[in-house]
Amino acid sequence: MEAPSRRAVPPHHPYGLYPQGPAAHGALGAASSRGRRPRGARGGGEEPEGEADGRARGRSRGERRRGREPQVPDPPRERPLPALYFSGGREQLAARAEALPAVPREEFTLELWVKAEGGQNNPAIIAGVFNNCSHSASDKGWALGIRALQLSGKKDARFFFSLRTDRAATATEVTSHHRYQPEAWTHLAASYDGRWMALYVDGVRVGRSSGQEGPLHSAFMSSCRTLLLGGDAWGTTHTFRGHLAGLALWHGALSQSHLQRSFLEEVAEETAGLALAAGFATPEECWMPFREGAYPQQWVLLSPPSPILRPLGPPACGQTACDNVELVSHYNQHWPLRSWKVVRYRVVNLADDDGGRPTVSWEQIWRQHRALSEAFRPYNISWQLSLLEVHNSSLRRRAVLLGCEPSKVGNERCDPECEHPLTGYDGGDCRRLGRCFSWKRRDGVCHMECNNMLDDFDDGDCCDPRATDVARTCFDPDSPQR
Repeated sequence: MEAPSRRAVPPHHPYGLYPQGPAAHGALGAASSRGRRPRGARGGGEEPEGEADGRARGRSRGERRRGREPQVPDPPRERPLPALYFSGGREQLAARAEALPAVPREEFTLELWVKAEGGQNNPAIIAGVFNNCSHSASDKGWALGIRALQLSGKKDARFFFSLRTDRAATATEVTSHHRYQPEAWTHLAASYDGRWMALYVDGVRVGRSSGQEGPLHSAFMSSCRTLLLGGDAWGTTHTFRGHLAGLALWHGALSQSHLQRSFLEEVAEETAGLALAAGFATPEECWMPFREGAYPQQWVLLSPPSPILRPLGPPACGQTACDNVELVSHYNQHWPLRSWKVVRYRVVNLADDDGGRPTVSWEQIWRQHRALSEAFRPYNISWQLSLLEVHNSSLRRRAVLLGCEPSKVGNERCDPECEHPLTGYDGGDCRRLGRCFSWKRRDGVCHMECNNMLDDFDDGDCCDPRATDVARTCFDPDSPQR
């Protein structure tokens, strides 16, 4: 009997690697050949001959009327899924010494199944190796977790993998190219081969870096390194909220093909190269509370169905979903999708108070509009233009730098997105400081060699509208004239 058909998934899609149908749940939906007990068999007795013959004749007449009933495969059984729920409190777990005698220090791969909730700490540590012999916070070791990248740690949260060897001056971090999806089971994996560190999400490599080199620590310091779950070794500031359903730690750096797991697939404990495999059915065998912490809640969940497709999003090198090659190819090949469409767009043209010095001229706007219309006419797409003119001389003199937040200017670190003459090369952070003599400061003149955070932006002279053009010289992020 043929297996039920399943929806086709593109092979390059992350979920195209997952087996669809009942096999993803760990149970086959094949038809079972069970013998049926006679209805009249009570205590080993037999049916009367006449009654049995009558039922046989009735079944024969019914089969001739309806035909043979099809044998439907049994539905897949939902297998229990043991998981740990971390609530964001003091629920950090440490690997027992008998389960993990020594943390891999040269090459390793960690993979786990995680279902993270929304609104995490920044950062939120899911798993990591930390120095339990130190009482001061340190980023030596490695950590796998969630970090928000925008609005001071409140927006654009993504999976990240951070690593720092004992000999390195700073840590190296690899971040996913898209936000994580809350309340969805995700397969995370992080690897390090002594030079390259990589981050994988659902079997797809989303980041790679070579900022570190060599072993993580010396053999002498191995006893001070501990594998933790649910947070770091220094309190509850960076704890994690969500479920963990499986973990595997390997001694070597696995390739991408070895990290393309079936949905919620567990790793066999006898696999070669495996340092630790935890399924969380009995967590106390491999884990113990870290310091004054407690065990997380142990849940037994019903195995969820394997997802088919996620909503289409922009690829790693694109800005919108229209940059997705799969989406565009379907649009080009399916003509009913190419009916006549009108796209409305607005051009905001900024000028001085009297209308002079517009950002773009009317001729430039109409030339661009004609080019758009001619390029998209073969695809039945037309463009409808609306123009908004804003007369504001103060706004016209300003410049907008994409990605350069005010807090980054003058923060004593060179931010490439702020390295621009209009910001004074990141408030002086990205340029070699000149000699600022004391008699030049607070003399009513803006001296550019003193216009940096170290010299308090010429003691305020470069943000004084009576002394200079503040639109070109005021780089102080705390000044109202900026």
